[in-house]
Amino acid sequence: MKMSQTLHVFHDSPEDDGGTSRRLKSTGLLLRGGYIQALGDGLFAYLPMGMKVIRNIAAHITRELRKLGGEEVLLPLVNPGELWETSGRDIMVSEEITWVEDKNNRLLVLAPMHEEASVECMRRSIRSVDQLPRFIYQFQGKFRDEVLSETGLLKAREFIMSDSYSFHRSYTELNNFIPKMFAAYKAIFTGLGLNMITAEGSANFAGASNSYDFLLGHPWGEDVLVHCPGCGYSANQDVAVARQEYHAGRPLEMERVNHKNCFDLACLRQSRGLPASRTAEARVFATLRGYVFAVYRSDRRVSPDKLAKVLNVPIITEMNETELEQMGFPAYVKPGRGRRKASDPAASPFLSPLLDSMPDLDNWEFSVAVDNSVAESANLIFSGGKPGNYIINVNFGRDFDADFSGDFTMVDAPARCYHCNTELELSSSIKIASIYRIGEFYSRKFGFLLKDRQGEDVYPSMGAYGFGLGRLMASLVEAHAYKDGYIWPMNISPYKAVLIIVGRSATIQEIGNKIHSRLGPEILLDDRKIPVIRKFRDLDRTGIPVRMIISGQTLDDGKLMICHRRLCPPQRVQLNHVEAKLRELEDLEQERFSQGKLFPEEE
Repeated sequence: MKMSQTLHVFHDSPEDDGGTSRRLKSTGLLLRGGYIQALGDGLFAYLPMGMKVIRNIAAHITRELRKLGGEEVLLPLVNPGELWETSGRDIMVSEEITWVEDKNNRLLVLAPMHEEASVECMRRSIRSVDQLPRFIYQFQGKFRDEVLSETGLLKAREFIMSDSYSFHRSYTELNNFIPKMFAAYKAIFTGLGLNMITAEGSANFAGASNSYDFLLGHPWGEDVLVHCPGCGYSANQDVAVARQEYHAGRPLEMERVNHKNCFDLACLRQSRGLPASRTAEARVFATLRGYVFAVYRSDRRVSPDKLAKVLNVPIITEMNETELEQMGFPAYVKPGRGRRKASDPAASPFLSPLLDSMPDLDNWEFSVAVDNSVAESANLIFSGGKPGNYIINVNFGRDFDADFSGDFTMVDAPARCYHCNTELELSSSIKIASIYRIGEFYSRKFGFLLKDRQGEDVYPSMGAYGFGLGRLMASLVEAHAYKDGYIWPMNISPYKAVLIIVGRSATIQEIGNKIHSRLGPEILLDDRKIPVIRKFRDLDRTGIPVRMIISGQTLDDGKLMICHRRLCPPQRVQLNHVEAKLRELEDLEQERFSQGKLFPEEE
């Protein structure tokens, strides 16, 4: 391919960065390199160079999935609304779903994920348990109308996903397949030079019994990895566990007190010099079974994923201030500051588990859940239900009870490992991929029932596996970035090398074009009529790893100059040895990746 023939535009400062964070390099570099265009917040177009990377990534993934017997399918982006109503996830992930109505007034869903469609497809296709196990995969678009963060391509609203689904005769058979998917994902990421960390992950919305995340360490990642250097325990902060400290003591007499100068618990703690561990707060969450009143200590944060596990029911959303006020809870109107934004889902300072301090909830289906930090601590301070009113020396079990209790708060530093008591390490990470052990959840929902040879009922056990290709593409840029740019791994680069001809003589141009024709479509010839210095600058923007230069000086001894931009210094290579040299560089790169190394440090 010649650069003059490809749609490629370099940007010094893109007009629209698609909501890109200034802390993350990837989306800005891809925009400036001409790989993508931002058409709106979280909405990106892939240009020809970007599509070549996406296709190369897909081919790299496909090679590993086919080793497991994977068969490619393509499920529709637009799903019948009944599929989501059948699974119950029309409610569970309602904030991410976009509904549309066709001309016959039938409700359709722009699928944010494809578990429902894959199960229905298999239910209609498989007639006998002898057809199991079955492993399918696809590269398909998704649309999630979620709140965007400043992470650009890492969290686009529309994206291409590599999602796979396996169906098995039993839960045991599924468990035996999961390690094979671990190995396949590890091979995929290792082959791209990504040093991934696997950790226990969230399974709240997938209908899964548990899940595992593949995380890439990054200082501005949105996920937090909790890791124990002692025993190796690793988990996403959303589900991590740790040893907890409680304030034990003899229960004192509960009493109400008034501090008119202290509007809420935060003000009370500040005025009396109390640590946050001495007060307790509450939040209200909507679940598939109604509402839950979650009580926790003020020095902790509620994890919806851990709360869902305690309740054994998915959490849908947290109630915001307007919704709490409609239920009868006092509005949070702080003197001199006014009412908080209605969309803010935040703890009301007046929520309390003591029934006589709460509004009449007879019209609402409520349950109460208490975190271990409250259940095991003595003499806590709660809000009395209105500004300046507090209840001190509150003890769980004596002064109030709950329908559920357990550990549903996040692990924050400092904390010690639950298993070996070593101090835990917390680090920011980018979640790239997930593996979900689902079991029979969807099979039972959809009536996907088979008979075994003994005539017994079999609901196939299901696993789901996936990651976004755009997210992986951006993560590769983050992982392979250096001070002034980035370098693609050779196996997914849009071109393995760029050929630059230095010199205007007809002989040099003719030889350069012949070499380009011989090397084939994996080499990009920069034939633009611009100064060579600009070609070198633009090459840095593309991230293409290998640079080849032909000039009158190199041709004097029948050679060209070749170098991998960070793997080896420039060297002259005979014209008939170029293909072998490219294979040698790619093998050297893969060898370094397999050893967990990226590139040598710059001089």
